[in-house]
Amino acid sequence: MNNILLDYCPDCISIIDENNIVVSTYDFINDDTKTGVLLLLNKNLNIVNKLDCDGILHFKIINNQISLCTWKGDVWTVDIKDNQFHLVNKQSFVECFQDIKLLYLDCNAQQSLLLGGDNGEVILQKEGQIIYQQKSHEYSVWCTLLDNTNQDLFYSGSDDACLNYYDARIGLLRKDKKSHSQGITYLLNDGEHNLITGSFDGYIRIFDKRQPNFPFEEYKREGGIWRIIKRGNLYLNGLFQEHKYELIEINNKQVSTLQEFKEHTSLAYAMDWYNNLIVTSSFYDKQLRSYTI
Repeated sequence: MNNILLDYCPDCISIIDENNIVVSTYDFINDDTKTGVLLLLNKNLNIVNKLDCDGILHFKIINNQISLCTWKGDVWTVDIKDNQFHLVNKQSFVECFQDIKLLYLDCNAQQSLLLGGDNGEVILQKEGQIIYQQKSHEYSVWCTLLDNTNQDLFYSGSDDACLNYYDARIGLLRKDKKSHSQGITYLLNDGEHNLITGSFDGYIRIFDKRQPNFPFEEYKREGGIWRIIKRGNLYLNGLFQEHKYELIEINNKQVSTLQEFKEHTSLAYAMDWYNNLIVTSSFYDKQLRSYTI
C-alpha cells in the first residue's frame, strides 16, 4: 500500500493504466475563491505533472481526453500527451447556470455532455448545441448519466431524492420520488437494461430501465454511499459517512464482504479501480492511498 498527503483536497480519481493516475482537487478559500489542480501521478503516487485550475468538482476521461467541470461554471477539455496536460478548450456555462457550481458531468465519444448544477439544473449538450436545459430538481444534482445504448436517453439524481428519466426528443419522461429516502449520489449503467443507483440512505439499488417503477434489487450498506464501481459480481463502494471503502460480491442476491479499506479518517470521497489496483482518497485530510488486491 502507498500513501501520500497532498496539498489539496482530492475529489475525483481516474486510473488510465497501471502507471497513469489522474486526480482532481477542490479547495475552498472563501465564498468568492475556490482553487483546484489537476494532477497526473504514477503508480507510486508520485506527481508527474499538474495543471492549475479553478476548483474542479468532477471529470471524466475518454481516449486520454479529460472533460472537467469547475465551480465557476466552466467545462475544460484537457489532453494527456507524453505525460503532460495540454489545455484544449474552455467552455463557459455561466449564462446557463447563473453563477452556480457545476457539480457533475458525464460525456461520451459521441460528443454528448450532460451537466448537473447545485441549483437543480440539468443541461444536455450534443455536438456543441444545448438540447435540454431545465431546473429539473429541487436541490443539488449530485450525478448525471448518459444511457450506454440509446443516445437519446439520460438520467439525473439529486439531493431531493428524485431519480429523473429523460428522452432528448421529448424532455422529462419520469420523476421517481419514492424509491430513495435520501439524496441520490451516483448512477451507473449496468449491461444493456440495468441502472444502478447509490444513495445517502446507504442502499445500492438496481432498476430495469424498461420497467423503472421500483428497484428489483436493493442492498443496504453501512453509511451513505457516495461512489460505486462494478466489475462482474464485484462492487467497490465508497461509504463517505464511515470514512471507508469496501469491496463486496453479490451472488444470487447474497452479499459477501471481500475486503474493507478503513485507513482514511475523513470523508471517503474519490476512488477508481483498474485490474488489481485500487486508489482511494479522503477529502479533508487530503490523503491518497493505493492498494493491490
